[in-house]
Amino acid sequence: MKIIIRNDDVSYFTKPSDLEKWYKDIWHKYPIHLAVIPRISRNCDVAPLSKKVGNTYMEINKNKRLVTFLKKKQKENKVVIWQHGLTHSNKGNKFECERAPYRFWQGKQVLEDTFGKIKVFVAPHDQFSRKAIKYIEELNMNICRGFAPRPREFRWNSWDAFLNLYTLYWLLYRKTLRFPHWQKIGNHKELYSYRLGEIKEKDIDDILEFHKDGVLCITVHHRHMSQESLEKLKYIIARIER
Repeated sequence: MKIIIRNDDVSYFTKPSDLEKWYKDIWHKYPIHLAVIPRISRNCDVAPLSKKVGNTYMEINKNKRLVTFLKKKQKENKVVIWQHGLTHSNKGNKFECERAPYRFWQGKQVLEDTFGKIKVFVAPHDQFSRKAIKYIEELNMNICRGFAPRPREFRWNSWDAFLNLYTLYWLLYRKTLRFPHWQKIGNHKELYSYRLGEIKEKDIDDILEFHKDGVLCITVHHRHMSQESLEKLKYIIARIER
């Protein structure tokens, strides 16, 4: 089994000390896949309350201390950089990757100018529209998200994979089990992730068994990590290593 630990919401406002605090005992064995917001909006839902001043955007590369820290961890194979939307801002009741305009290429350019090639896209709140998927494919990126595609994302160029994932995994398992491998859909691949806080102790055995020959992806948020959640993550890793 391969395990991928995905940490969302890394941005200009992230403190290196927070990442070091939670992952220092993990990333020397399992690199943390950081979903980085390229140009975070000060008014978005994940910006620190103390920074919500003005409708401005802060690019990750403006935080020199954080960038230096992350590039060092890259060289040590302790982190992998993924793209997490563009600004993480909502509009009305729609999340960023559910609405146009889709300027994902701007975020990819910011990240690649700073960290090198970016291969995987993560949507804020794991929500996509059909058109957003199309634009991500045009950037030659794959997708990591929390669950199988929804009916609104149906596309004829991927009807067979869509039908398999939606009927066999979403309708059958919902949030209990995820497809255990990267899945080809249209012109990209997708991997499905469990949120650490949603993994119930009674389901851990079934999850590990289901993914024993595949990939287990677990999503965490350094902003919400606690000692309890860290111990839960370490417990799952220890079970895998038995």
